[in-house]
Amino acid sequence: MVSQGVVRGQAVNPLTSMRTVLVGVALGGALGVGLYFKGRADGQAATALQYELRLAKAATAAVTQRATVEAQNVVLQDRVASLIEEQTHAQRATDRLSRALLERLSQRDTRPATDTGQAGSAQAGHPPDRGTGAQLYREDSEFLIREAARADRLRLAYGTCVAQYHALRTALLAAGYADSTRLSPSVDTLP
Repeated sequence: MVSQGVVRGQAVNPLTSMRTVLVGVALGGALGVGLYFKGRADGQAATALQYELRLAKAATAAVTQRATVEAQNVVLQDRVASLIEEQTHAQRATDRLSRALLERLSQRDTRPATDTGQAGSAQAGHPPDRGTGAQLYREDSEFLIREAARADRLRLAYGTCVAQYHALRTALLAAGYADSTRLSPSVDTLP
């Protein structure tokens, strides 16, 4: 027989008190395990929320940066378009001048079939005048005018290329996309 104890003047069955303790421990353990998993789930949710916030900030920054780059691209394209337009106008002016000069050559003498080595009004024994171009035959003048026009077109194209390079270099340096030591400093002046 199990001995009974006395608590506050009443008899207590030890098996009943042992059951009470076990039930209390079981309920406490269940409560502890439940709170552990609830805390773990809350922690995972908080971590997931932080991740989503960082992802949203990164996406917003990427969209903002893309809009900035696109705006800079539009400005650069406008600058390049204006440089090309200036080059086109200058080339047209050069072409008009060379055509006008070629038309004026109709008054010049053509080269004779047998060239004596002296041009224009030079007479035998007298050297021709030098440096004025007045003694050039029509064919020679046409050649020189075409070559001068070609040189002007090349000079204009080079100037436009250098101006575009400088515009792009300035934009890249201002935006922080390029290191100034890596960009070629050799193209700094126009001829």
